[in-house]
Amino acid sequence: MQFILAYLITNGDLLSPWVDTCIVFIVSATFVMFNKTKWEVEISALTVIVIFTGIAALGVGELVARRLIEPKKVVALKGIDDTKCGKEKSEIIVPAFATVAITSFMLFVLLYCIYQVNTIGTAYGGVGTQGDILNSYRLQSLSDEYSTSSLLKIGTLLCEVFASIYTFILLYNAIFLRWKKSCIVLFLPVLLFLILTIYSGNRSPFIHYIVFIIVVMAILYGMKNNWTKRPNRKILIAGISGIAIFFLIFSLMGFFMNRVDSLEDSMQNIAGYTGGAIPALDRFLTSFTYDIGQMGKETMQGLNRIAQSIGYSDVDAIPRHLEFINAGNMRINIYTSFRRYLHDFNYAGLYTLQFLIGFIYTSCYMAIKNGKFRNTNLAVILYASLSYPIFMQSIDEQFLTSLLTSTMLIKVISTAVIFNILIYMSNTAKRSGRKGISTAKKRTLYE
Repeated sequence: MQFILAYLITNGDLLSPWVDTCIVFIVSATFVMFNKTKWEVEISALTVIVIFTGIAALGVGELVARRLIEPKKVVALKGIDDTKCGKEKSEIIVPAFATVAITSFMLFVLLYCIYQVNTIGTAYGGVGTQGDILNSYRLQSLSDEYSTSSLLKIGTLLCEVFASIYTFILLYNAIFLRWKKSCIVLFLPVLLFLILTIYSGNRSPFIHYIVFIIVVMAILYGMKNNWTKRPNRKILIAGISGIAIFFLIFSLMGFFMNRVDSLEDSMQNIAGYTGGAIPALDRFLTSFTYDIGQMGKETMQGLNRIAQSIGYSDVDAIPRHLEFINAGNMRINIYTSFRRYLHDFNYAGLYTLQFLIGFIYTSCYMAIKNGKFRNTNLAVILYASLSYPIFMQSIDEQFLTSLLTSTMLIKVISTAVIFNILIYMSNTAKRSGRKGISTAKKRTLYE
């Protein structure tokens, strides 16, 4: 089994992109196995071979990266004041006025989002409950005719950045230091972001946020324990809890938006979303023939939109969402990440891209482990924020379609600027003795 091989070769590294890719495909395949009779599907040998070799190509990319960037020694996370391992860690103090300003901004974005949802949802047939209105808005937002307000897009993006930074601060202080009762205030930006995500009607941000939490926890625990396997049990518990929480949110949103009427319907929705992409890929492969004229059509929408925005009007506008097909008795439009790579670049492109994904993510991860980044804290935040394509491979492609966009560039720059500003405020507050909001009391790393 490739998972066992990956786990042994990486010395039990649960943050290995190869190991994580194996895990997500195992989870999806498990749902297929338990539902194939109900779904009336059979997975062909070709599909199994394509998935197995695609994962293996990613594994080769990871092994090459590990060979090139093998750490000479593991390092502990540098504190904000660049303290060494074993010395007293420095807590992150968020100035109270900064949290108030950020919370106020996020509250304004939330209220504007609610206004937009109610206005558009009602205009396009949403009547009755708030769930009907939200479902109507969600369906309209997926159509080609509708364009989300630029103000709402930017506001939502900044809210996600704020939530990620505050989550990192909470986890950093919880893992390395001691909690203070005032920590509850730092949960406000996170809570507002979660409410905002619910009102968007989109489940993907929950996956991204859960992945962010798990990756940050795994890296911080790894650094605290000098990258031994000792914290693996905590990481596994966090991963399983994250999956359970996502399934719970998935179900509750289905009921809230009136998409399901019973618990059985909800469970089938979860099974279809988690495992349905594999039968869809199987159906795609049965009739797949490569057309070089389609190169980049399904993976380069972000770059195409950038080209259109600067005057290249002859670039085709391709919808982000793929067409629905019937796979057995399911109607579905997610095909794993492999479908887009095959459609756009054929088998050679699939294996090349999988190799590059394994190489790029492992290189960044190993650079963090080896202390290569000047600002390690920021590197952890950015790596965790951009890790979700690895965990989404068994569902849909996110590496090219999500990361190669102007939105992602804005997100990375915003995260770097906002985090550095907050750290500057934290250091200034500590030097001047002003009060702020923190979650920790100082203690040594190995206390």
